[in-house]
Amino acid sequence: MKKPFAAAKKSTMEFCGGVDVGGTKISSALFTRAGEISARKKIAIDKVGGDAAAAQVRDEIEALEEAARAAGGRLAAVGISVPGIAYSGSGKVWAPNIPGWDQYPLLEKIRFFSRLRGSPLFGLAKDIALSPPGTSPPVPTPRKRRAPSATGVVRATSIAASRRTSLVLGEEPKINGHVPQVNVPLVLESDRSAYVAGESWRGAAAGARDAVFLAVGTGIGAGIISGGRILHGHEDIAGAVGWFGLNPAFKPEYASMGCFEAEASGNSVARKARELLERGRASSMTVLAGGRIEGVTAEVVAEAARNKDPRALEVVAETVTYLAMGIANIVSILNPEVVVVGGGLFQAADVFLEPVRREFKRWAQPLAARKVRIELSSLGEDAGLYGCGKLAWDRLGSGGERILRSDLQNRG
Repeated sequence: MKKPFAAAKKSTMEFCGGVDVGGTKISSALFTRAGEISARKKIAIDKVGGDAAAAQVRDEIEALEEAARAAGGRLAAVGISVPGIAYSGSGKVWAPNIPGWDQYPLLEKIRFFSRLRGSPLFGLAKDIALSPPGTSPPVPTPRKRRAPSATGVVRATSIAASRRTSLVLGEEPKINGHVPQVNVPLVLESDRSAYVAGESWRGAAAGARDAVFLAVGTGIGAGIISGGRILHGHEDIAGAVGWFGLNPAFKPEYASMGCFEAEASGNSVARKARELLERGRASSMTVLAGGRIEGVTAEVVAEAARNKDPRALEVVAETVTYLAMGIANIVSILNPEVVVVGGGLFQAADVFLEPVRREFKRWAQPLAARKVRIELSSLGEDAGLYGCGKLAWDRLGSGGERILRSDLQNRG
């Protein structure tokens, strides 16, 4: 039985939705054009992953449609973010924390589950320019449908329909005895790009057309907006800053996660502290962790640092240096107006943020360093959700349909 939205009726007649998929949860919300949340909810993701998780995403889209109707309006578009890479040429995703989502055709599966016929084309965010911060996304201009051209270029929805019989899936999930229909445009994006879109809309980067969101948690990644557009790169991997080379002495762990991530992520902070303790270095961190070295986390390190524990301060100082170097590289390469920092590690902003603000200037291009602001995320864990809503509204303003690159390559 689906968990209902707690939605109050509003006079707004048009809404966009956001579905932020994480490794353990799926958050969804209904947004007004001004970026206000009309309804929202959060559910645990199905640990089976694969088609089961995709069906949950489809269910959340239908729930958003129901919430929009309950508020006296309609759902115009939905943005979806995934914890990994969204491939703009195919609608596939790579999300290492969700079983089965490795080159997983998420948009194709949602189309199949929903039995789409003649619906608006599902789009990716790659060719969508973000509307200027502080303004409402433009109202789309209706466009006429185009017939297939002489070269064989046809609408992606037609191709998806023709291939439907070749897909091999489990039994289609049903709600109240029927298979729900999703008949709105969808925008698919990576979580880090959704973060920066959200902060540029309603958060710490509001008003900036050149901004970076640096997420520092179990890993490290960056969402990038340059000139009002999200940067994706040739293979949609732009922003994988965890792979920055910041230490010439290559360590074995760099091969699997990158130097920056191995030296400055939340997991790495905890690992370094445990290594110190295992070498017999006395510290209050052991006490804070309940007497168990394996219980030491980044939060424990931060708390011990607040209490001036020498070993914890040693770990924090080294981490700050790497964070400062990484941010300096971002500032020097991209010359952003603002770098927003977020993620689990910066929940201890009192320990990490001010030292990073001071130290990054040693490493960055001086002119760029003087102009940039380093800000803590103001949206927190909702940054991706707001970003999904923003991308959905901007999808409507991009004007009409477009053909996925994969459909051009695979037509037959």
